[in-house]
Amino acid sequence: MENSQSELLSVTVKHGFSALIEGEGKKFLFDVGPDGTILTNSLLLDKSLVDIDAVILSHAHYDHAGGFRTFATQYSVPLLYTGPNFFSPKWAQNGEIFTYLGSGFGREYLKEKDITHTIVKGCMEIAPDLFLVSGFFRTYAYETIPERFCNGDAPDCKKDDFSDEICLIAKHPDSLTLLSGCAHPGILNMISTCNTLFSQKVTRVIGGAHLSKENEQRIDKTAKELEAKEIKETFFCHCSGNAITKKLTQDKKITAYAIGCGDMVSL
Repeated sequence: MENSQSELLSVTVKHGFSALIEGEGKKFLFDVGPDGTILTNSLLLDKSLVDIDAVILSHAHYDHAGGFRTFATQYSVPLLYTGPNFFSPKWAQNGEIFTYLGSGFGREYLKEKDITHTIVKGCMEIAPDLFLVSGFFRTYAYETIPERFCNGDAPDCKKDDFSDEICLIAKHPDSLTLLSGCAHPGILNMISTCNTLFSQKVTRVIGGAHLSKENEQRIDKTAKELEAKEIKETFFCHCSGNAITKKLTQDKKITAYAIGCGDMVSL
């Protein structure tokens, strides 16, 4: 599930992200969208959400984690992976107005549902050649986080550094595929961190890059650096915006796809 419609017009599009990862006898749900929409979408996609090995929440914003309560009410969640500081409340600040943007659940709910919670610190293997990564180096100064995002107890909250954000890495013999929820720490920062941790290069990027509201200069810089990093394919969606995929398509150095709700991509 994500923001835009694919050729499958029956599924419901919502502002949010969720991806079902299947293979090698494992099944993971990466993000759950903003509400219970994935429960009905999964039926229309003929995908079972029974026997999920774990739910992975890329960060605590509502459009990625808000559907967790509804999902956990309908299906068993044996294990939940999050990054550090996931339960610090998230807000958008506009002057004196604070709008809650968090997940809608806390540690108490996990105890109530008897869900094991694992915090990802650094790099963690969750299945053969499948990893979760947190703690991204902030290498690119221009990959800034919007000032309106803050966390903590309002009104005394602080600027959100998105230390809770995690990504998923599929390791291939000579390359890496990166799956991102929103890439608030910066998609280039995340790629660089994973390149360093694995001593291999990310060549494919799937998911959100949080570039939808960025100016042309930022888009151009990002496109050029993706090319310099030898990225071969991108499958941007959700918060990425259309400009980055359009730019990459024009430059023709990277094969750039736009993916929508109901699409499937090989890791």
